Amino acid sequence: MYHIEEFRNKTTVRNYLEHYVDVAIFLEYCKACRCYGRIWSCPPYDFEPEAYWGKYRYVHILGTKISFDREAIDKEKGKEEAAAYIRQVYLNAKEQLSEKMYGLEQRYPGSVTLSAGNCTICSECTRPAGQVCLHPDRMRYSIEALGGNVVKTAEELLGVRIQWSDGDLPEYLTLVNGLLTDDPGAEI
Repeated sequence: MYHIEEFRNKTTVRNYLEHYVDVAIFLEYCKACRCYGRIWSCPPYDFEPEAYWGKYRYVHILGTKISFDREAIDKEKGKEEAAAYIRQVYLNAKEQLSEKMYGLEQRYPGSVTLSAGNCTICSECTRPAGQVCLHPDRMRYSIEALGGNVVKTAEELLGVRIQWSDGDLPEYLTLVNGLLTDDPGAEI
């Protein structure tokens, strides 16, 4: 089993762009990913990521730390078992977080959320077939897909170090979402 903690912070988009965004560097990471050009939430885009950020004044960061109990860590040994368990936990948490973030968009009209990772709404994205997105109303870009450094964001703005799996279940997973808004009073 596992338990969940949330971490929050807010900064201006101007500060975030200056200290946490480097589109050229993160575009290269995206190019090395199997999702590049194959999922609508992933680059390449027909817009400039800096311009997307620049439409808003504030960015709220929500970190979700999913800590695994010792029993789960001991049980989920081996790459296949651990990977399947991580994927299940990740997708469940991502779905719940997405609903929470959509609620924030309703609460703060004109705001848009940033997803934890690429879009997972459809089991198979329509982009490789040259078709339009089936859920443009729910598809969201991630911080990293727009050039944001999620590791630096988590460490410096949330005080959480990102852990990577070496094949076994890590001590914890961290999902990082965002809310872009012009509302100075927005709370997440």
